[in-house]
Amino acid sequence: MKIDIPELTPFIPKLMSTLSETTTKTNRGEASLRNRPFSGEKEIYLVGGAIRDNIVNSEQAVVKNKKSTNKEQRATPAIKDFDFALNGSAIRFAKRFARKINGSFVILDKDIDEVRVVYKNGFNELIFDFCGITSINTDLSRRDFTINAISAKLPDMEVLDIFNGVKDIHQKTIRMISEQNIKDDPLRILRAFRLKSTLNFNISPKTTPILIKHRKLLKNIAGERIKQELFSILNSNKSYEILRFMAKKEILQAIIPELKRLTTTPQYKPTGNLLDHSLLTIKKMDTATYNFQKYTVNRKHILRLAGLLHDIGKPYCYSKDKLNRVHFYGHERKGVRLLEGIRERLKLSNSDFRSLSNLIEFHMRPHLLGEEKMPTNKAILRFIRAGGEDSILILLLAYADAMASGNRGRAGLLRLINRSIEIWETMHRPKFKRLLTGNDLIRMGYKPGPLFRTILQTIEEEQISNELSTHKQAMDFVKKNWRQK
Repeated sequence: MKIDIPELTPFIPKLMSTLSETTTKTNRGEASLRNRPFSGEKEIYLVGGAIRDNIVNSEQAVVKNKKSTNKEQRATPAIKDFDFALNGSAIRFAKRFARKINGSFVILDKDIDEVRVVYKNGFNELIFDFCGITSINTDLSRRDFTINAISAKLPDMEVLDIFNGVKDIHQKTIRMISEQNIKDDPLRILRAFRLKSTLNFNISPKTTPILIKHRKLLKNIAGERIKQELFSILNSNKSYEILRFMAKKEILQAIIPELKRLTTTPQYKPTGNLLDHSLLTIKKMDTATYNFQKYTVNRKHILRLAGLLHDIGKPYCYSKDKLNRVHFYGHERKGVRLLEGIRERLKLSNSDFRSLSNLIEFHMRPHLLGEEKMPTNKAILRFIRAGGEDSILILLLAYADAMASGNRGRAGLLRLINRSIEIWETMHRPKFKRLLTGNDLIRMGYKPGPLFRTILQTIEEEQISNELSTHKQAMDFVKKNWRQK
């Protein structure tokens, strides 16, 4: 069996010429680091995900083509990341290859001889990762799952499949190579669920118990690596199903310990415990965002993560009043404080942390506004200002939260969302011109300072509420309400 990857084909001659120019001897010191002799034959193999995705996408193209009479609809798989194994110094090889293709070169891990070359051509970017090996069979035996333990020898791209990975791809099965490989890199536990969510595969019955068994080893994995797998799961269409299973088997709690207390806190909602409610909130996101998808572009993972974390402060704020009613006063602020620990462990970017903080801190505000029969434009505008660029996401989180709470307040929230979007669009419309600016206030004799912001925001509220419509009216309003000292 041979495979054909059009994106890679133009580079094969240069890969082979680079291989013939380099020796199989390692650079000084590298042999001792790897402590394994190299064979004399020069070989280079494409390995791992690129082959898997090529087979998966080829099958999908065939299925789509059978359903359509238009043969032009068959699309070439867009593979941009290639992993290679070669018997020799990957560092020496990659340096030469980078020069040949005018690509950038970076060492990923000198100790295990891993290196990357990045090639850019306009908007296109190809990533070539290289690793030195002693034997292709040995390399494949150390990989995570059979569907990733497939190689293709260059230049002919003949497939080597010693673990029947191609068969598992056809059967849509994720099967581990060995338990030891899972223990060697516990991140593979999350990778299994990420592959399940993105490929729509099933994890084999013999593999699942091993993943659960070693879940506590995830605490030893770098947060950046965990975040990458978690975000991929959150972005998938099966995020609720995958996360619910991970929570049931306490894998999710192993990477976010703050979720543990949610399972033991009474909350009197139709979904069971607080963690069940949080997961159901993620499920309801699809319905909540269906008509508002343009506001969630590239932010789906943040919205769903906020759905998972929005109530993490509740276990610390549980109380009952004299009528035996349960309250969680201040749980939003406590949730933001707990988020600091999650930020540190998962190495969240400043941008992601700010958005998550806003979503958690303000997620109750729309519930309160939605309870009003007709909140004023001014009240909605103040909420939008508080939430900033995350305002629409906060509304959608509250909407999903309401649906996960037995649809409590859903109708009011939907009205609020539609009105808020009207105001949001008005504020962001290119033709929207504010009646007054800071320069206008200076010309009126006001000195720059904190008062400027108060005046300008108030004028904007009056303008959007149609209380003020001209520059003169705005000036008169300022003179009447803020007399100069």
